[in-house]
Parts: sequence; C-alpha cells; structure tokens
Amino acid sequence: MKVELEVVTEETRHTLKNMFTVYFSELSAWDEFVNFNVHGLPVWTAFDLPQPRTHEECADYNWWIRDTCELLLINADSRPAGFAIVNTGPGNLPPEIDFDLLDFFIAHKYRRRGVGREAARQVFARHQGRWEVAELAGNLAAVAFWNRVIGDFTGGQYLRLDKGARQQFET
Repeated sequence: MKVELEVVTEETRHTLKNMFTVYFSELSAWDEFVNFNVHGLPVWTAFDLPQPRTHEECADYNWWIRDTCELLLINADSRPAGFAIVNTGPGNLPPEIDFDLLDFFIAHKYRRRGVGREAARQVFARHQGRWEVAELAGNLAAVAFWNRVIGDFTGGQYLRLDKGARQQFET
C-alpha cells in the first residue's frame, strides 16, 4: 500500500475535520473529559462552552491550537486514511521540544496494514529536531504502537517517560 502525506489546504481542510470528529469520538474510550453531548457529538466537557450541533461545529469546538500546527492528511493508495497534526511551536511547546505530534489518526480500515508506521516515519522525517509524542496512558494499543514505531525509527535511542506513554527523541 502506497502511503503519502498531503499538506492540508483550504480545499482539503473539511476532509481532516470530518476525520477529526471520528478521532475525537474514539478518544472518549480513554479520556474521561471527552463525552457525547445532547446532539450525539464528542466534546471536551471540561469547559462550559456552547454545545456543537453539527460535525463541523464539533471539529471547531474541539480544535483549540490546531490552526497554529502543521496539518497533514495521510493517504493510502490515494484515498484518505488518516491525519497527523504536528505542533511546531514554539509558543505552544516547552523550550526543550521542537515538535510535538499533537494528534495522529489512522482509520480502522487501514490499521495493522503498515499505514500508521509508514505515515509516522514520514512525519518524523519532515522535521529535524527534538520530538515528543504522548498517548493517553489507558490506550495500551497506542502506547505499544508508539514505543515500537519510535524505537524502530530511532534505533532504540529515545526516552520513555510516564511509564512509556510519552516518548522524546531527536531526528
């Protein structure tokens, strides 16, 4: 399967935001603050904001700093398969970190087929510097995936923090 990254444009922004709602819905399994509102949409409930009624409003409601990040679609055989959102800071990152993989999503259809591994490799290769990747600790599959992928990418030269749910490394 051919995996390619595509920089999000105004024409493709809706594709990322549509997948973002699915991604945010999946986070509800591991994040106690992501819940479904009265309209059936996943929202971060730690804030008291107007509740979104549509998928577009849902993505905007949960978007926060993402407009300051690098937005990438992940395509597999020329079809949308996921996305990566890279925080390139510096205002949103600690001084010892240059890049943070803020969000990474691969649609179920493409999981366990090498798409995520290859997409992650391409994302990391785009930027030279100090990286951080963090997962929700309860998402054991994600923790295992990132430790395996980053371990392979760095030849085992990375820091495992927070019981393995956060990794730091250099490219």
